[in-house]
Amino acid sequence: MDPSTVQQMSYLQITENDQPRVQIKNRLPVVPYDQMFPFLIPEIHPDKAIELQALFDKYKRHEMPGHTFFRLMEDIVGEELISSATAKLLEQ
Repeated sequence: MDPSTVQQMSYLQITENDQPRVQIKNRLPVVPYDQMFPFLIPEIHPDKAIELQALFDKYKRHEMPGHTFFRLMEDIVGEELISSATAKLLEQ
């Protein structure tokens, strides 16, 4: 992986109260997953939206760790859409 790709990657940050948040590398603000959904859902196919919601429900029931949820969410919607949704949310 080249350095420019690594600079743009998102990563998971777990806060003290164990609320998962997405943080774009080299930026300070963090965003809770559930607040990203209104920006993600309209941009993806309905089947993927259902899959994403089911995945989030599993995470909330503690059936998977946060880092696994984030990796699978990124597989479903893509890194670019996560970054875009995070930026839109932070604009508000």
